[in-house]
Amino acid sequence: TELSIGYNSVAECSVFSHVISAFRKVRPDVNLTCRNMRTPEQVELMQRNKLDLGFICPPVTGDDIDLHVLTQQPFVVVLPAKHRLAAASSVSFRQLSGEPMVVCSRALDPDSFRQLQREFDSAGSILNVVCELESAQAMIRFAATGNGCCVVPEYASQLLCPGVVAKRMDSSRMVRVLAVAIRKGREGLAQSFCDFAVMHVNEMNASTAPPRAQRPALAAVATDNVRARR
Repeated sequence: TELSIGYNSVAECSVFSHVISAFRKVRPDVNLTCRNMRTPEQVELMQRNKLDLGFICPPVTGDDIDLHVLTQQPFVVVLPAKHRLAAASSVSFRQLSGEPMVVCSRALDPDSFRQLQREFDSAGSILNVVCELESAQAMIRFAATGNGCCVVPEYASQLLCPGVVAKRMDSSRMVRVLAVAIRKGREGLAQSFCDFAVMHVNEMNASTAPPRAQRPALAAVATDNVRARR
């Protein structure tokens, strides 16, 4: 029994390994093949039935993919350690007006760029893009060498390196959503894993009960749903 699962950098730095570990404990008979790829590639492979599930960041094109939200993360601003705002407790988009900004490639992540432009426009600020890069880690390293500031999802705080600081954004509406995705109509083990992932992340987020107290319910999702769909 096998499942092919895609995941992106947001999943990799947050809940993905926890979900995989928990699922393997209750379904050790399932062979999981996990592939790191961007959201558009995952969606394309799911639409072609070449990938069972994906951990992706909406929005997605087409109406043949079901999305189940797992997490929603705010964005933070990463500044060079010697920046004039480095000692501030938080930073506003107005304060970043005209500042050299390193951003994620708008070709690869147009939604994040649109959100960023909207925040600058709402603040009456100027978005001064000096460089577009392919990953949050690259953006942070560019900030560390004094090339500018960058606004990244909160998970990227784990990737901070010497020479930068991360600050909370004031009055920001930017959010990075992580969802588990499955092609509509898929049943059996793929849907079972999807249900399991949602329940396990909800359990993680709640943090109100020891994980073992919820384990029987999670195991039931991972096994009973497969039987029900056979």
